[in-house]
Amino acid sequence: DLNENVDPFYRLFISRLSFSTGEQHLREVFEAFGELKHVTLVRDPVTAESRGYAFVEFVNYADYVYAYRKSRNLKWTFVNPV
Repeated sequence: DLNENVDPFYRLFISRLSFSTGEQHLREVFEAFGELKHVTLVRDPVTAESRGYAFVEFVNYADYVYAYRKSRNLKWTFVNPV
């Protein structure tokens, strides 16, 4: 849930995702940067289809910073079915 108590300094906004990218795929990609607390793929409330963006929250601030620096140029050339 995006409204729970979240420290914004631990949460990355991921945009321009393929609509077929799933939460599990995001988790697999971003776990390489550190331990994750939450992965939230934002979906349309009516159709449940991806809106093409997500939030990835890290447990540790240092992992968040590392992911921010290293993931800025990630190329989403592969997708994972929902």
